[in-house]
Amino acid sequence: MTTFRFQPSARLQRFLGKELIADPNLAIIEFVKNAYDAGAIKVFINFRITEFPTRLSIEDNGAGMDLASFERNWMHPGYSEKAPDAPPGHRISATTTGGRVPVGEKGLGRLAAGRLGNRLEVFTRRRASDRWLHVDFQWDRFDDMTKRMDEVQIPYDYESIPDDPSVHTGTIVVISGLQQIWDGKVRGRPAAGRSRTKLGRLKQDLRLLMRPFAANAREFVIYIDSDSFLDESDIGIVSAESVAEDADYVYSFGFKRKSRGNVTISRQLQRSERIIEELGGPKLERLPTVRLNDVAHLESRPDSLDCGPFHLYATTCGEARQGD
Repeated sequence: MTTFRFQPSARLQRFLGKELIADPNLAIIEFVKNAYDAGAIKVFINFRITEFPTRLSIEDNGAGMDLASFERNWMHPGYSEKAPDAPPGHRISATTTGGRVPVGEKGLGRLAAGRLGNRLEVFTRRRASDRWLHVDFQWDRFDDMTKRMDEVQIPYDYESIPDDPSVHTGTIVVISGLQQIWDGKVRGRPAAGRSRTKLGRLKQDLRLLMRPFAANAREFVIYIDSDSFLDESDIGIVSAESVAEDADYVYSFGFKRKSRGNVTISRQLQRSERIIEELGGPKLERLPTVRLNDVAHLESRPDSLDCGPFHLYATTCGEARQGD
């Protein structure tokens, strides 16, 4: 049988990056997801808006990459070692990420950088004794639609080093020639509960992203900084604790099986300052412990009770994650 083969034009990158991802916040979130999946504890998002060229750096202290893993992952759009059907020898799972369930698996996040700026530089290494691998993507090289994507050469070296990095190992992404004025206001009518500034919206979106991480990676912290902003609250720290503090209600409960199959449920309700002011009630209320008598005995100790103690954490948005 005679067959055809797809030969993607280099200009496909524009559609996958600049035009497919309409919201630049989503492009930044893709890099934060990659950092989380790499086991990072800290992510630094730093805008330099008053300098020329304008630039954004996203730095994480995750696992980092060597040349082979970079080529295997970054240089194969659509391929991801976090996907369940990835080759067994390279597959990234919750075990290899410290118990974290991978949150990104499309393998297209790197192309989203074209939505943010004209140039993308990546610095990455696994150990402080390693040299930084530096890879330079200049997106205008992909504008020629008569070239195939694999005909565009992406240079890399081990001589370049990041400028005053916040991490010693991991991955640093530097995007320059930003296509958006990040220290401005959002156009259009005000939206209820949404910031009027662009940096404020980004921080809110990152806080939403943080909520599912709260149970399994409470140590994961995002630091946002900028040399220009409209409101002091637009920058700062996004963490599991800060997200919980802003929720109107935080309801946590845990199940524990004791001797002879007795199961108890402990519950706790935490109210925000706003709810206390409007509706009253204590800030922290420990609800009565509920005991389920002899559940294991009545059901001949079903397997569902053999997992041991666990804890659930929920906010008013309804996310809940199992821990322990």
